Amino acid sequence: MHCLADVAFTPVGQCTKYKSLDEALESCIPILRSSGLSYVVHDGGFTIDAEWKDATELIGELHEHLHKHAGFIRVHNICLIPIGTPTPSVSDYIVECEKLIRASGLKNKLHSAGTSIEGPWNDVMELIGKLHQRVHDMGILRVQSDVRICTKVDQ
Repeated sequence: MHCLADVAFTPVGQCTKYKSLDEALESCIPILRSSGLSYVVHDGGFTIDAEWKDATELIGELHEHLHKHAGFIRVHNICLIPIGTPTPSVSDYIVECEKLIRASGLKNKLHSAGTSIEGPWNDVMELIGKLHQRVHDMGILRVQSDVRICTKVDQ
């Protein structure tokens, strides 16, 4: 599955290694170049044009580089939006996605506007790809998702 991933980094707390977000992002350029993937640098982040697995692995590598930590993540409010549904209701898609999320074994919590999932980076990203694919398999040609990621190094 191909994706266009917009990645924006928002610093939380004081950065000790880099003087600015721009300097921190600049330090990611060698990683982007060596990936061989198509990317564009923009104010505050990057856009990566690649297959889902390749893009999410690269994003994980960038996070690891910036945080110097490859621990657990919490993805807040994964909100999948099926575009072009035959009716305004999306409950059938939510039910199918929730089945996959629960079957994953990852810690999760359904909210009114999405789902929080906690687990290792690659496991969560693989699950999000499966959620997209499941909705496509249900006949939806386009799926958009909003994903917010928080990493912690203090625990």
